[in-house]
Amino acid sequence: MAIKSVRLVLLLALSWLPPAYVGLAVCLTDPMMQGQDPQAEFKDGYYNLVQSDGCNIRLRRATTLSGLVTAANPVIYAAGCSNVWAPEIHWLTNRWYLYYSVDTGVGGAERVHVAQSSGINPSGPYAELGVLNP
Repeated sequence: MAIKSVRLVLLLALSWLPPAYVGLAVCLTDPMMQGQDPQAEFKDGYYNLVQSDGCNIRLRRATTLSGLVTAANPVIYAAGCSNVWAPEIHWLTNRWYLYYSVDTGVGGAERVHVAQSSGINPSGPYAELGVLNP
């Protein structure tokens, strides 16, 4: 959908608001960055944002939310090109964990996988632990 169409739909959807609020809504035009299924965790002064590109999980790190826009976007885990989506990053028991979904190509065989960092760096490296709740 074109950006002009999105703006029109947004304005129509918000037309029931008082005029003071509609002016604010017009300012929202584009997302911060391109990517699929963003999820962020804040730890030790850093925002850690993970996103999928369909094959890999990427990480952006910054001390501010606006800094995520220009942050490097390296691959931190290559889960394989099996329709990887909805990655999450979590700090648990002194390790980083990635939770992500993978489509194996067989109907109904989508599963959540878990990968664990080998250290305290959110960039990894990560080792596959397997399917969550097989």
